[in-house]
Amino acid sequence: MQTPDPIRLFQSILLPSRTIPPVRKPPPPEVPPGIPGTPGSPTASFGAVSAVTIDAHTRLWPDDRPWPLRRPPAHRWSRFSEAMHCIDRALVLGVRSERLGIEIPAAQVADFCSEVPESRIPFAAIDPLAESLADDLAEVGERNITGITIAPADTGTRPTHDRFVQVLDWCASNNRPIHISNPFLEHPRSIMDFARHALLDEPLADFPDLRIVISDLGLVPIEETLLLLTKHDHIYAECSRIATRPWLLRHTLTCAYEREVTSRLLIGSGFPFAMPEQVITAAYSVNTPGSTTGGAPIPREIIRAIVDRDLIRLLDIDAPALPAPASATPSLTPRITEPAA
Repeated sequence: MQTPDPIRLFQSILLPSRTIPPVRKPPPPEVPPGIPGTPGSPTASFGAVSAVTIDAHTRLWPDDRPWPLRRPPAHRWSRFSEAMHCIDRALVLGVRSERLGIEIPAAQVADFCSEVPESRIPFAAIDPLAESLADDLAEVGERNITGITIAPADTGTRPTHDRFVQVLDWCASNNRPIHISNPFLEHPRSIMDFARHALLDEPLADFPDLRIVISDLGLVPIEETLLLLTKHDHIYAECSRIATRPWLLRHTLTCAYEREVTSRLLIGSGFPFAMPEQVITAAYSVNTPGSTTGGAPIPREIIRAIVDRDLIRLLDIDAPALPAPASATPSLTPRITEPAA
């Protein structure tokens, strides 16, 4: 028979029994918001959400049309419906430049948008220097097209030109918003100087109630753009040109935050060059390591407001109501939503 250990026997008699406390796992390390798959990242959710996300820049370009620049679109236009799975509405822009010999006519834009009128907002392209300008503007009215888009650099029209001002005057008189962008700014015959946003300052002073979205953010001097937003009440800038360039996106948002004009910034994908999901994810990721440029992080509520800005109201657009979300049967289509707190 084995002799008991006297020390263990003494401890069992004299020392009170104790319950060993459970081992507590340390909390997970904090992860900067914005990294996909983490608590601070954009997440895929199912079903209805309260906010409405609007893509402020898609460009109609049929798949059978050759692209006139060296860098073609990253996606095919036939994927439009698939690309918009995380978007409620999108501005669909045409193209018109007699200088470059490029046109996607207003009728084609109107027909495409009429297929899903509650989510596709048509903007007909106008060339201010075209001899058919009066007829082109009349067609916008006859087809009840929501707005127009102009490309000053691509059409070779200085924004202070009388014909450009004539278009502004028509839009102001007919309650049509304007989208100013130059999709072919890299084309040798596109005039870079006419893309500068500072050139819009003088003519826009005569149309204080005109609603305008400007593009090419990041390709022109950023301070000119932000100063224009500061001076004029109804001008907004969309970020499709910088959305997939993390450093430039972060720098632009920081400058806008410092100037207190982030309320004028909009989400735009530039589809078919980028997917809206890419752009939204990039916006929510500006504060992640590797994408910062110094300074304080951009508040998450600022980014969320940019993503969910009510562009329809801001541009005073009379758009059909969106279908009521089905509360009983959730949608099986994921969409990008606000990061978790």
